[in-house]
Amino acid sequence: MKRTIVIVLVGLAALVGGFFLLDSKSEKLPDTSMYYMGSYTYLCDDGSEFTLSLPSDMKSIYIVPSPDVDRFKSSIVTKQESAQGVLYVGNGIEFKAKGETVTLTAGELISVCLPVLKEDEAPFNFGD
Repeated sequence: MKRTIVIVLVGLAALVGGFFLLDSKSEKLPDTSMYYMGSYTYLCDDGSEFTLSLPSDMKSIYIVPSPDVDRFKSSIVTKQESAQGVLYVGNGIEFKAKGETVTLTAGELISVCLPVLKEDEAPFNFGD
């Protein structure tokens, strides 16, 4: 009887420990609650697609790739100084924008992306 209780307790401890180990290694999702000023979908020249969400202060942006894109993950990228256009960088992503055109660099791949037009909404313009 004591041996059974010990085996059950060891098994339970292993399960609880395994849960905490897996939980500590799981990817934590960023807090995206501040990115409520609009979401815009972009289509790139390589066929990839992503959604851009904006906060009111524009100090960062939230980029979410479509499910079939695996070259980058959902990321918050931070605004950097730029001599031309607008530049956001983070998590291996470089996002350059001028007007409505975006150049997205993820790893070694560079794509030129344009907004997917909607009948009831003008595309976001980063300025000239």
